[in-house]
Amino acid sequence: MKAEKKTYKNEKETLLKLQDRRDEIWLRHESARSELGDAKEIFGKELVNGGDIDKLSVSLSHKESALTIIAGGLAELNSQIAAQQGVVSEAEVALAAAETTATMKLTIKDAVSLIKELANAQVGIHKNIQRTSRMQSLRSQHGVRGGQEPPQMCRTAGVRKRSCGLQNRKATLT
Repeated sequence: MKAEKKTYKNEKETLLKLQDRRDEIWLRHESARSELGDAKEIFGKELVNGGDIDKLSVSLSHKESALTIIAGGLAELNSQIAAQQGVVSEAEVALAAAETTATMKLTIKDAVSLIKELANAQVGIHKNIQRTSRMQSLRSQHGVRGGQEPPQMCRTAGVRKRSCGLQNRKATLT
């Protein structure tokens, strides 16, 4: 994605430079157009006053040529700007695609992590279910109800106790 960002930035900067250059040439074009209009006005006045047509024509011709050259340059620059706008658009699409890909990779990574956590939780639940099942089986085998041993009379002391122990039947006072 870094390469796409850099490409987009470079192409955008190139476009901005071309647009700035076009603005400069546009100002020169407007100035040349104004000068041509002034030159035509001077040409008309000099012609009325009996000026040399050849000298006036050469001056007017140079101004018209300059305006034509500037207009041609401006048209060429406009076509370069249009092409560069296409390049910038392509770079922008590539950048958006790279960002989408990066987002999808993160989403997939997070999803896999979540799936692992859920699988571990499910394994833990399964182990707890197995333990509970074994505990219930052992309780039913030994006659224990409700998770506690039933109160019994200790054989040795004759005192009622909470637990005498299933494996060790010695009486302990509580």
